[in-house]
Amino acid sequence: MIVTVTIALLQVGVSYVSFRFRRLRPLLAGEPVVIVRGGRLRESNLGRERLTVEEVAEEARMQKIASLEDVQWAMLETTGKISFIPKAELSADRRRRNDRCERHFVGRGTGRTLLRR
Repeated sequence: MIVTVTIALLQVGVSYVSFRFRRLRPLLAGEPVVIVRGGRLRESNLGRERLTVEEVAEEARMQKIASLEDVQWAMLETTGKISFIPKAELSADRRRRNDRCERHFVGRGTGRTLLRR
């Protein structure tokens, strides 16, 4: 009983300190780590986090990604889950952003631009 109460109080204390003091948050909770960038595995980060290529590929397959070459970014989150951003999704997002902020020149030689929303 005493052990359970002690663990619960420690958890609440660490959560409060993490919430109250931003500089301690990365130390207490950790930071996300890039494990795939541009379709290529970051071997140094995999070794540091004690992950194997097979584990990353398995998680990708569970998220319906056939190959790690189709992944622009993969992040090991502080919760222990792996987030994948496929290359196609990234380019579609960029296209959408470019469509919203497409520049149109008004008149010739005026130098003014308008942003279409």
